[in-house]
Amino acid sequence: MRGRSLVSGPRPVCIALVALLIAAPTRGDTLVGSGVLTTDTVWDAAGSPYIVGFLRVAGTAGADGVTTLTVEPGVVVKSFGKLTIGGTGGSDPPGALVADGGASGEPILFTSDQDVPAPGDWCGVLLDFRAHDSTFLRNVRIEYGGLACESSPAQLIDRRPGGASVTLEDVTFADSSSADLKVETADLAVQDSTLDSVILRDAARVVFDGNTFLDWGDPLSMGPRAPIPRQPATGRACASSRPGARCSAPRGCVTRRRRSRWKGARSRPSKTSRSRAPPRGSRC
Repeated sequence: MRGRSLVSGPRPVCIALVALLIAAPTRGDTLVGSGVLTTDTVWDAAGSPYIVGFLRVAGTAGADGVTTLTVEPGVVVKSFGKLTIGGTGGSDPPGALVADGGASGEPILFTSDQDVPAPGDWCGVLLDFRAHDSTFLRNVRIEYGGLACESSPAQLIDRRPGGASVTLEDVTFADSSSADLKVETADLAVQDSTLDSVILRDAARVVFDGNTFLDWGDPLSMGPRAPIPRQPATGRACASSRPGARCSAPRGCVTRRRRSRWKGARSRPSKTSRSRAPPRGSRC
């Protein structure tokens, strides 16, 4: 009959429900969004991946008086923004990040929220002024960060004041649009990790121990007093104010305890991109 619908009864409702189910997020996705996390929280594999915007972990919950975000092995955290740990000033509440994939467990991944990820999709992880020294990262991969949410951006920025040290162990940095690691005034131990370029400020006290540096200084690394230029990957190099200068301990107490592996040096380095690494034996 003219004007009569070919679809009758409840079929349009069924079609709408099917469309809604198709468009729904993948089962298990946890939308965290943006804001401040003020209570102790555990992200486990059952809720992975966790979708994060601009999230700060800061508060006094728990017996230790520190709000802690614990990320369990195998968890994927996707972001378009920044994960900030701790408050910005001395009177602000503390926060801690414990992301421990275990010595032989499934790695934890911090990555882009894009279906086709690219370097600079998100800012990265910021250990702010009140990040607590119980923060610990092991068996973690951080990738596709480096968006310029800060001056001199990096995938992981440590802005804590000097004092108790935080450890990064077996952390792999990859596909950054800027530096991998920036340390301003903090005490930091970087062990058995893989990274490219770093930015070290005057007051940074960093111990590099058994790491692998890929294409060191590309993008440009910054030492306490000057850019860290490139040189052929000999397994030994230093931060210096002059390209080609003899290795000497820079200010900032950067040390290398065990032999690190230096890969990816170019055969014809430029003046501003020659490979150098933290010196052997400097003391803090």
